[in-house]
Amino acid sequence: MTILVGGNEAALQAVTPVLKSMSKEIVHLGPTGSGAKMKLINNFLCGVQVASLAEGLAWIERSGLDPRKALSILNAGAPASPLFTAISERMINHNYAVNFLLKLMAKDMRYAQAEAATCNVNLTTADVSHALV
Repeated sequence: MTILVGGNEAALQAVTPVLKSMSKEIVHLGPTGSGAKMKLINNFLCGVQVASLAEGLAWIERSGLDPRKALSILNAGAPASPLFTAISERMINHNYAVNFLLKLMAKDMRYAQAEAATCNVNLTTADVSHALV
């Protein structure tokens, strides 16, 4: 696990031994709130990627393409990422066990949109993926 940290450098140094026991990496990102902001950005990108993968897989299946061959091509190409590979494998096997609750993803999308808006950034893909929840 990577721990994303925002806050005072001296405070971080004081808790580093405890954090090291729980993580493989500690990344100090700046002032208080920076770690949470980075986590929102990460979850936003994951949510959008999984939503687009689900739509792409539906398109693959309904168009008559072989889903395993199609996902093999996608996983070897530009769309591939660790998340894409793991989720596409679960989707192709119809494994819909909860990995991350949709209500939590929806919450993170709302928070990401609100935080991005403070920087005058409109997360339009969050609007679309949030509508799918």
